Amino acid sequence: MILPNGFIYVKLNSEEILKRLKNRDRITHDHVRFNEKELKKKIEKQVEYLELSYSKLQVIGVKGLVVDSFLPINHNINKINDYLTKNIS
Repeated sequence: MILPNGFIYVKLNSEEILKRLKNRDRITHDHVRFNEKELKKKIEKQVEYLELSYSKLQVIGVKGLVVDSFLPINHNINKINDYLTKNIS
């Protein structure tokens, strides 16, 4: 198994994802076939899977950066740039 050298995890809660999907002019093909309750359940499952993946990577020692999507974009861009500068050769 080949592990990544590092990762960037964008943290977003399922309620915010659902809100953003509903506000789109065009919804993705994958999501259009679900009613709101099914879509919410699917999103929650995906967020749970991402959290689990993030946790497993940390446990095995892969360096990662968590980006909180509720913070200002400029803050996150600077944080990502700093992480890449320090961790990617």
